[in-house]
Amino acid sequence: MALSIKNMCDGIKKDAIAHIRRFDEKQEEDKVVSTFPISCFPSDIQKIVLALRDFLGFPIDYTSAAILVAFSSGIGNQVRIKVKNGWIESATLYCALVGKPGSNKSHPMSFILQPFILHDQRTYEAYISALDEYEALKEMTNKERLAKGIEEMPQMPHWKQMVVSDVTQESLGKVLSHNPHGVCLYSDELASWLKNFERYNKGSEEQFWLSLFNNKLVTTSRKMDKRPINIAHPFASVIGSIQLDILQMLLKGDKGKNGFFDRILFAYPKVLKKNKWQTEDIGQDVVDMWERIAGRLICKYVDGNQTNSEFELLSFSDEAKQHLWMWQEQNTDYCNQASADVLVGISCKMETYIIRFCLILQMMDNICNGDNSMVVNKHIVEKAISLVDYFKDNANRVIRLALWDNLDESQRELYDKLPERFATSEIKQMGKALLGWEEKKVSRFLKSHLDTLFKKVEFGVYRKIL
Repeated sequence: MALSIKNMCDGIKKDAIAHIRRFDEKQEEDKVVSTFPISCFPSDIQKIVLALRDFLGFPIDYTSAAILVAFSSGIGNQVRIKVKNGWIESATLYCALVGKPGSNKSHPMSFILQPFILHDQRTYEAYISALDEYEALKEMTNKERLAKGIEEMPQMPHWKQMVVSDVTQESLGKVLSHNPHGVCLYSDELASWLKNFERYNKGSEEQFWLSLFNNKLVTTSRKMDKRPINIAHPFASVIGSIQLDILQMLLKGDKGKNGFFDRILFAYPKVLKKNKWQTEDIGQDVVDMWERIAGRLICKYVDGNQTNSEFELLSFSDEAKQHLWMWQEQNTDYCNQASADVLVGISCKMETYIIRFCLILQMMDNICNGDNSMVVNKHIVEKAISLVDYFKDNANRVIRLALWDNLDESQRELYDKLPERFATSEIKQMGKALLGWEEKKVSRFLKSHLDTLFKKVEFGVYRKIL
């Protein structure tokens, strides 16, 4: 008996050690696979993200980005944040999940947005019922309506929705006019969204989305419309998946020059592996937890009777402002020193996004922890900075990979043969010896790819980035 107990204890000990090893290996693997700072989320959100990774194989980056957009869309126009007099931001985000086919981009979006989609199904049923009643009343005479106790013809009902897909500029304008709270454009493949930009008047729809990003006035007046559309503060966040070749088109075309590219947040895991199916199912408690959180968000900010003119306003504490201003000074120094325009554009746009992240993270804390704070503290600003660092790094990676594909064979050969760290004289010598390039051509190649393919270490010394 004693031996049996000893063997059992040894077995338990071995299992425990094996479990700890697997846990440590998983932790070490995650350091490589995901750099998304999930510590910026409340504990309940972190639990959801990790459970979806462990049991359903959802990459942390994709689930986390989807949650950010979900909160952005749930908040909509109902909460804004004041930086200073005349500068107020909304929670608008444009987000793209980048990866190869089969890298599990679609499922995290579908899971996270499911409560919003179910909300729209319920409101659609209510809308159809109200529309049937309205059309029946419309067929009646005044006398018949009065007999039913209806003195005035009610207004035509409209569908109150949160999620849209495959919309044109005209159709989205109508949707927004009936949904002052705002909507989420959920496009499984963002390529379809981008192709719509050239559907009618070249570039007009792209300009429309550039304006929407800044929540600028939308007005339309066409002969076919009975009433003109005038939306003082339109709100629409965007999420979808995309592949690298589409991003190359962004960099090559006008979208890489007019600031459109700078507005997209890229969730792009550094390592993407196809996971095997887990035999153990995700706990219903995790599913219920997300439904409760999303439900609170919908109940508080979507199902109310608020309009564009009625919104809550966040502000920054003095300490938070000081920390934010210090970050902006550092970001400004980077922008003044960077030589690649596209990197400067991304860093400049992050000054808008850091404010929006502060708004979303504060509301996330309020919803998850039952708080009602309307003042952003230094801790929230620090979390927002970690998100900015993540998305900025991903944007830089996307640019570098896209630029690499745009290099010709001789440029790639020179880059590959260069040591990781090199002097100006070395690249000039190699350019001439390998490719017969003149010194001026080598200098142009080096200068035009600073901060994208090359980084200046000190005077006359550089290192490769890719």
